[in-house]
Amino acid sequence: MGERKPRDIPKRVDHIVITCMDFRYLETIDQLLKDKHGINMLRTDFLSIGGASKGVVDGSLMPSIKIGYEKHGVKNVYIFDHIDCGGFGGQEAYDNDEQKEADDHFESQDRAQEAVHKIMPELEVVCYVIGLDGEPVER
Repeated sequence: MGERKPRDIPKRVDHIVITCMDFRYLETIDQLLKDKHGINMLRTDFLSIGGASKGVVDGSLMPSIKIGYEKHGVKNVYIFDHIDCGGFGGQEAYDNDEQKEADDHFESQDRAQEAVHKIMPELEVVCYVIGLDGEPVER
């Protein structure tokens, strides 16, 4: 087998990608990272938890982000929330109002960015909310 083994790949990586566990959005997120940032999601530290930004705000993902920063040399954190997220109560919690739900995600992402910068101020944090159409929702 000519494939590279984990021992052959440097531990250094520039990006952590944090997504919700909802599989429906992974292809969209992968394509957005490639198109807008030139990033191959398979070459990032990758964290997935229901409600993505909520896992940063509540502190549950902070130890993993810190390991990525200290041990892998991460410089950028990408946080992807999405519409119809069970971690935020789904569309029903917002009376099927996509913008109302997006605003809640944006608020959570702002708090997530503050939480990261409080401990690791030099990290760049980039946030997206992905709509049901697969496009980023505008603030």
